[in-house]
Parts: sequence; structure tokens; C-alpha cells
Amino acid sequence: MSLSKLNVSSAKSDISISSDELREVIPSRLAHVFDENPRGLKAIMPKLLPLRSMSLVKLEKMQHDIEEMMKAGKKASNTTAS
Repeated sequence: MSLSKLNVSSAKSDISISSDELREVIPSRLAHVFDENPRGLKAIMPKLLPLRSMSLVKLEKMQHDIEEMMKAGKKASNTTAS
């Protein structure tokens, strides 16, 4: 297919358009896809993650409770042994 002539087929008729008859639809100033020189860089705020998740808090509480139970058990065994 040559670039000088474009054949468009439709259901009603065949239309032949030469490259001289083609006109620009989108202005060239709006036709670029990307800009190599960005107008301004935007700084984004990072998403802050919680330092301690709820599951970590629950695990720490369980560990603390177990340590307290072990200390109480040792104290009880020491007082009965003496």
C-alpha cells in the first residue's frame, strides 16, 4: 500500500483520498505523548507503617503473662521448699 493514496472501504461506497487532501486533526502542540522535560517534580509523602502491629502487641502481652506466671510459680515453689 502506498502512502500517497489511501483507500477506505465502507458498506456504502469506496473512497479514495490522496495525501494532499488529508488534513491535520490534532494540533501538533497537543499531539506529543510524553514530555522529556518535566515541568516540576512532586514530592510525595511516604506512607508511615505502624511500628507495632496488633498481632505483635498480643504476642508481647502473652509472653509477658507467661513470664509472670513462671515467676509466680518459682516464688511459690521457693516458699514451700523452705
